[in-house]
Amino acid sequence: MKHMRKILSLLLALVMVLGLATTALAADGDGTATLKEYTFKIQNSATGHNYVAYQVFKGDYDEQSKVLTNIDWGSGVVADGDDGLLKYLVDNYASCKDCTTAIDVADVLKADKVENFSNAVATHLDTAAGSATVPEDGYYNIKVTGDGYYFIQDEANLADKNEVATKYIMLVTKEDVTIVKVKGDVPTLTKKVDDVNDTPDGTSSGSNSDSASYDIGDDVPFHLNITIPTDVKDYSEYQLEITDTLSKGLTYNSDAKVTKAGVDVTDKFTINSATNADGVTTLTIACADIKETDGLNISDMTNLKVDYTAKLNENAVTGGSGNENKAFLKFSNDPYKKTLGKTPEDKVVVFTFKVIINKVTTGDQALTGAAFKLEKQTGADTWTEVGNVDITDPANDAISTFTFNGLDNGIYRLTETRTPAGYNSIKPITFRIWATHDSNSEDPKLTDLHATGEITLTPNMNDGSLTGKVMNKPGNTLPETGGIGTTIFYVVGVILVLGAGVLLVTKKRTAKR
Repeated sequence: MKHMRKILSLLLALVMVLGLATTALAADGDGTATLKEYTFKIQNSATGHNYVAYQVFKGDYDEQSKVLTNIDWGSGVVADGDDGLLKYLVDNYASCKDCTTAIDVADVLKADKVENFSNAVATHLDTAAGSATVPEDGYYNIKVTGDGYYFIQDEANLADKNEVATKYIMLVTKEDVTIVKVKGDVPTLTKKVDDVNDTPDGTSSGSNSDSASYDIGDDVPFHLNITIPTDVKDYSEYQLEITDTLSKGLTYNSDAKVTKAGVDVTDKFTINSATNADGVTTLTIACADIKETDGLNISDMTNLKVDYTAKLNENAVTGGSGNENKAFLKFSNDPYKKTLGKTPEDKVVVFTFKVIINKVTTGDQALTGAAFKLEKQTGADTWTEVGNVDITDPANDAISTFTFNGLDNGIYRLTETRTPAGYNSIKPITFRIWATHDSNSEDPKLTDLHATGEITLTPNMNDGSLTGKVMNKPGNTLPETGGIGTTIFYVVGVILVLGAGVLLVTKKRTAKR
């Protein structure tokens, strides 16, 4: 009896041990095995992305052989049925025509016989296994559960953003954390303007500046420089569209030219311009697909350049904010969707100035009845008229303030073309305008404005004016014939004659004695 009790005790202990062992192998009370958790780390520090992982195949990852075994369809794809992934592969890929199971498809993939497999998966997605929407220390961390083969796509809406969507990613879970380096370059656009007039140090600002100054009537040269990323090869088509906005002070000369490495490719682009009721002109330069356009040779394309001119017109703003010209680029930014990204706007500013002459007489009293013309020195002995008051217009008789708009750096000569009655004419007055502005800035500003020469001109940076006074003095008042002047001469003459007579009589009397 004692032996029987010992045997029963041993059997009970064995059952308990076996029960503990079975519990240790199960993660859940329902007897299912614990699935391992993995983290896919997508290397990208840019915000605004949404990386989502889908399990295409599930299975068991073998650490020793580094392969996925016991493969079946994962939870991330719709595999079966008439609209399933399997039928799609069978119908569209010759290498999969005999496939009936997930293992069959995996074997074909192993031999790399399904081109763009990820594109097929993208149209048959089901339940997401995990996602990441915020980067942490430069990585988007996607946590998934279970061994398998995963498809990862960027599901963010990147329309009008200066970002590109990441290409589809296919990854097998591994013991170590998977790190994926994301490559996604965006094109760039820079806007520049030539400043061909003299600067205060006697030189020219030259080309590739962010600001310039010109006279009204001048043609202003603008340049757009566009870099094309190497990622273009990942797109089935790649669209470019430049939008350039000219303020009302600039009139587009309809002369845009597009070049690639110095070769004219203008005919490969559609160029349009439109001016609204406010006088603002929008210039668009577009190509629907630079990859399919003959002559662009996208494989060796590194940059494009657009050159054009615009005339500074009578609506130009003087000083202050100047006359803006800004541009941005829209571009294909998703290899699988027809969304367009957008670069930041790049701005250049064209400045121009004005001279205000107040006509005065002694005591700083306003004086009317004058007229002036203003000339600019355009050569060693050459002067070009840039402003004039119509001296035949009677309305100008009431003018005492003369404004000459739209002037640039340079030497000027002010000439009085009509002198007020009763006043002395002035000699021509020569002066020089000096202005500087930011040549390399995202928001170019006017930094200095002053003048030197034969007149004092007070600058106002806000409205770009240089104001001075020109004085006319009255003519001299001379004695008139028949006036008091001649009477004095007569009186003095009579006195002298009488004096001489008295002196003569006195001398004769003295002689007789």
